[in-house]
Amino acid sequence: MLKSIREAYRAFEALDEGQKAVFFSLIRDGIPADAPHAIAFRKPKDERPSHAHVLYRIESILMLEGDIRIAARKVLEAVREGLGYDHLSLGLLEEGKVVRFLAHVGYEEGKAPETLSDQEGIIGLAVFKMDMVNVGDVSKVPQYIKALKGIQSEIAVPICGIGGKVMGVLNAESFNGCSKF
Repeated sequence: MLKSIREAYRAFEALDEGQKAVFFSLIRDGIPADAPHAIAFRKPKDERPSHAHVLYRIESILMLEGDIRIAARKVLEAVREGLGYDHLSLGLLEEGKVVRFLAHVGYEEGKAPETLSDQEGIIGLAVFKMDMVNVGDVSKVPQYIKALKGIQSEIAVPICGIGGKVMGVLNAESFNGCSKF
C-alpha cells in the first residue's frame, strides 16, 4: 500500500500549479456532468475512493482550511468516508507530554477523551515507541482504554515531523476484531 501512495504523491508533485488548481477544484466541487470523459472519472456509488484520492482530499483540506480543529475533523471525515473506519481521533502532542485531541469522529459527545498522557493507552504506546501500534484484540492488551463498548481492534499511528519527532497521533477503532486494519 505505501508504495502506491508514494507513487501517487510523486505523480501529484510533478503537476504544475495550474494542474494542481484544477485538481483541487475537482475535489472540492466535483466533476461537472458535462465535462469531457467525466464518466471515466466516476466510480460506482458503492465503491470506496482509492487511497491516493483520500490523500489528495486530505492535502486539499490542509491547504484550504484555516482553522486547525475544523481541518482535523474534515481530515477524519475524509478518512472515514474513504477508508471505512468508523471511530477516529486525531490529537497533537503538547510539550507537557499530553496528547490533546483536536477532533473525534464516530463517538458520542463526551465519550472520547479530550486529553491523554503520552504514556496512556494504545495511543501512548504508539507515541512512546514512535511507531504504529496495531492491536487486533484489545481485550488482550492491558494498556487499552475503553472509549466505546464493543471495540475489538485499534490502531494508533504517530504523526512525525522533521527529525522524526512525534507531533501527534491518528487513532482508529473498530467493532470488527481483526489482526490488522
